[in-house]
Amino acid sequence: MQKPNLKQTLHDAFEEVRSFLLSQNEADCYLPEGDKAEKWLVAQHLQHLILSTVPIVSVLKQVEKAPVLADQVVPVSRDYEQIYQLYHLKLAEGIKAPSPFEPQKMDESLSGLLANWNTVGEKLERRLENWPEAALDQLSLPHPALGPLTMREMLLFTILHTRHHLKAMQRILKNRAE
Repeated sequence: MQKPNLKQTLHDAFEEVRSFLLSQNEADCYLPEGDKAEKWLVAQHLQHLILSTVPIVSVLKQVEKAPVLADQVVPVSRDYEQIYQLYHLKLAEGIKAPSPFEPQKMDESLSGLLANWNTVGEKLERRLENWPEAALDQLSLPHPALGPLTMREMLLFTILHTRHHLKAMQRILKNRAE
């Protein structure tokens, strides 16, 4: 996926989460999912998304460190479907969020979380704009579950990870309504 489509798809994924949560009753976002104590609250899914996206935004800020590798072999970034398959394989193996990305005590309002989500999304888009297309395939970052990913792959993962948690939030609230 080329940078313009990547940027638009990231924007759309962030907006899908924002729009969905704005349409919900805030209290429902803080209620546990039935008797399943191991499940996250809807608000915790959002907090997890914020915690897991902030490091990517931080790396994108360092555009001056984006490598310029003239005459070097550049790794070919995997596409969305390949990252999707890898992530779902790891989910099936039972991966869990590492502790720095686990939701913490929920003492922030949904509007506060959404304000943070909007800020993170805006920074992500703005900082991505400054990166040369080729540099997205030249920088490799460690992912705690998927291993090394190019910046392009990390951004593709961010899209699918955001949509994965959006589906979880939708499922929780749908099950509660039934």
